[in-house]
Amino acid sequence: MGRRILSLLVTAAAASFLSCGGDTTTAPTPALGLWTVYAPPYKGAWTHCDVQQDGTLWATVLLADSSRAAIAQHKGKDWAIDEFEAAITEALNDILMFDDGRGWACGRGGALLERRDGKWRLTRLYNDLEYIHLAGVDPSHVWVTAISRPYGVPAIFFYDGTEWREAAKPGDYTSYGPIYMTGPEAGLMVARRRLGDEVLSLRGSSWQPAFTFDERLHFYDITGAGSASYAAGERRLGPERLGRVYQLTPEIKNITPEILTAEEYYFRACHADDRGGLWVTAAPYGRRDGNYKIIYWNGELWREAAVANDTRAVARFFDVEFVGGDGWAVGGTTFARYRRP
Repeated sequence: MGRRILSLLVTAAAASFLSCGGDTTTAPTPALGLWTVYAPPYKGAWTHCDVQQDGTLWATVLLADSSRAAIAQHKGKDWAIDEFEAAITEALNDILMFDDGRGWACGRGGALLERRDGKWRLTRLYNDLEYIHLAGVDPSHVWVTAISRPYGVPAIFFYDGTEWREAAKPGDYTSYGPIYMTGPEAGLMVARRRLGDEVLSLRGSSWQPAFTFDERLHFYDITGAGSASYAAGERRLGPERLGRVYQLTPEIKNITPEILTAEEYYFRACHADDRGGLWVTAAPYGRRDGNYKIIYWNGELWREAAVANDTRAVARFFDVEFVGGDGWAVGGTTFARYRRP
């Protein structure tokens, strides 16, 4: 999920570089770069990831053939893993890292895992909560969304560097979705109603409605760079599902790519890189054996990136993160790496 403050917009030179090779209907060109799919060293279901400024990857995993959750770390060429018994949590839903020694992971059974001084420590505020999404720009300004099980009552919590406290609910929403923070006291968060999602804005310490839409939407991810922010997901109207990508700021605009058929793909994850370009993972509707695609928007044109998959697994990308020119995407039983050409 795009969580860090990104200050660089696409320059004219970068836009020219990224758009070389023709219009949006052309095949990927080497200038866009290549995503390479790998089988991870730890077998299981890979769900979410976060990447530090030094390039270290952290990813949440549900290990195969067990009910143990795990957190995998990749630094340099080495892998390491921390496992957690089912008594702590059966699944981790998100992870947010600031450096090797500080960070949070969240999951089911009321589990909030804090990494401090190289060790993970369990904080459990309420046993009946499942924590869903984490976001923050420093260790003293961290947000997490939650929902009670089995009652389905949503909640939001804030960590000030010392303790967690429940924040005021912004309205009559059924749940809260992903968060994108632009500063310690500024950010955007998806809020869900039965009739479609809205986007809230953080003003000081309270979340308030900021964006409504003229169609019923479900956003899976939200990101941004500089003054621009984006949300990716799908339109939901009865049995109909249509993929959607929206630009939120500086103005609301439907920028759903035409290079993929909206009836065949929805958009699962997005991240704005340090050049202000938008990476989006596209999931095929109703096909468990269908590989996800990765597409890129440079502010004017959409292009499909080349994805090399020599594994036997279906490539699914539930989360995508970038630091500098290097990118990671994780999901299912694979992960993918990208290096800027």
